[in-house]
Amino acid sequence: MWTDFIYNPRPILNLYQYDIPTLNKVKIEHITLYDGHELMLTINLNKLPNPIPNRWREREYNKSLVKLGFFHINEFELSGWNYDSFVEINFSKENKTMFMEVNAEDYFIKCYFDQHISLRRIFGSK
Repeated sequence: MWTDFIYNPRPILNLYQYDIPTLNKVKIEHITLYDGHELMLTINLNKLPNPIPNRWREREYNKSLVKLGFFHINEFELSGWNYDSFVEINFSKENKTMFMEVNAEDYFIKCYFDQHISLRRIFGSK
């Protein structure tokens, strides 16, 4: 499970009560690369938590987003781009190097980095 690669997955585990969505058929809402050493991805997950938090219900949120941070980037490659594409995101680790691969029909991202993945934020949206 992708949450195994996150330094502190407790917030997402608590929100989804251990019924964690996969990172298959998700959308990347934002991608930001800072100084070539830090990458932030905001991902529109493929399902809402159950039960939906009261605050989300009151605000009529229909999307669940997670913002992940990747640090000490060694290598980064992005080929193509289409905001509307659904993607599959996979993680792996070999020795101390971690790898993220994003695949869609019309683009891909590959990223090698040296530290854990940071769960920066999980939030609802319309």
